[in-house]
Amino acid sequence: MTTELVKNAFLRQVMEQSKIYEGFCLQKNLSEQLISIYWREQQRIMGLPSYGFDKFPDGPANRLHKYNIFKLSDFAIQEIKATLNDLIFGRKRSQVSCWITGWYNFLESGESLGWHSHEEDHQAFVSGLIFLSSGKANLLFLDVEQKVRSLKDNKGHLCLFHTGLDHATDISQDSRLSLAFDIQVGTQKSDLWCPL
Repeated sequence: MTTELVKNAFLRQVMEQSKIYEGFCLQKNLSEQLISIYWREQQRIMGLPSYGFDKFPDGPANRLHKYNIFKLSDFAIQEIKATLNDLIFGRKRSQVSCWITGWYNFLESGESLGWHSHEEDHQAFVSGLIFLSSGKANLLFLDVEQKVRSLKDNKGHLCLFHTGLDHATDISQDSRLSLAFDIQVGTQKSDLWCPL
């Protein structure tokens, strides 16, 4: 049912067949605003309890179930939500309740994110991220044939993928910042989620 609401045929394949969608590039000022929001919110985020996941460095990704960056009212955050709505659902958006949760991933030079998926944790149907800075740490995916695919971390680019797709990063060669998110449809699963 969910994939029938997706307006773009290739995006439907992303949801159904674990393909990867690399899309548009954000306007420079929007990327800069999202980076500014990270630095403004960093102290609050890092003050939250860490899960201590050994797959992630001790950064904002280790607090991903403790905050939702999409609850902020900043123009840049609202613009990303509107863009995702239009990209994925178009006019069909009014036919279903959609929810989003999002967090920042920040890697220092020499750090990486270990292999994981969001399927069990988030009950979402699509995951994605926006590269806000390039640390020369490619995003890695394990496809349905168990082959590793690599996606370059191009600043400002959006990537969408099936929530159940295992992914990780290379070791970052420089500091790297991205905004990650999950989208679900139907009933809100917890207060962590907010309307898309």
